[in-house]
Amino acid sequence: MKTYAQNIREIQKARNRIKESFEKLIRMAINGNYETRIDALEALDDSQLDLEPQVRRAMRDRSDLVRATAVEIAGGHDLTSLSDELIRGLISDQSSLVRSASAVALAEMHIIKARNVLKKQLTVCEEEERFPIYYSLAKLGYNQYLKPLLKALTHDSYLIRFTTAHLLPGVVSEQNVKLVRKSISGALKRESTVLVRSSLQEALKEIDSMPSKVIGSRRIRPLTPTT
Repeated sequence: MKTYAQNIREIQKARNRIKESFEKLIRMAINGNYETRIDALEALDDSQLDLEPQVRRAMRDRSDLVRATAVEIAGGHDLTSLSDELIRGLISDQSSLVRSASAVALAEMHIIKARNVLKKQLTVCEEEERFPIYYSLAKLGYNQYLKPLLKALTHDSYLIRFTTAHLLPGVVSEQNVKLVRKSISGALKRESTVLVRSSLQEALKEIDSMPSKVIGSRRIRPLTPTT
């Protein structure tokens, strides 16, 4: 059996080969010959990996870190076919890390059917899970959960403050951008922990770099509940 170090070296070599192949296709896509450009573009399209089977399997891994990573990938790639698995993870995974990641992923995918489950989880979840759930509910249209999410910037736990700062750009909309930015700026003035300050600064940078059309597109949708 190969050692962990040997496995890491092989993974890095494979990653480099993938990167080289991708870069070659990118160069071919701007080749002077139009047929070459067409073939390169088709190859780039065909090279998109089907992540779902691998992610689905990883969501059942015995390691909570692997499960949490899989959940984050599902949310990042909008693998909505895994929404039922994410809801199950939110409710029943033994790890609060995975439950929190599941809440965020469901919001990233805008899974409307998860809203009642998320609200119910607020009555049974651990303290550190509350804030990812606040984020998810705010992102899914429940405006009243934005203020408790912003309040987390004053929490005693620096990890909760760090996580909250990291999440906040995701809930920015045309209606709340001023409030969110003001809250982050105020937190930055108070914050003494280097890690949290860095997260707050990155959040401000991300918000300030958002084109107005992107912020405008994050309007709360017509089906937004009021209760």
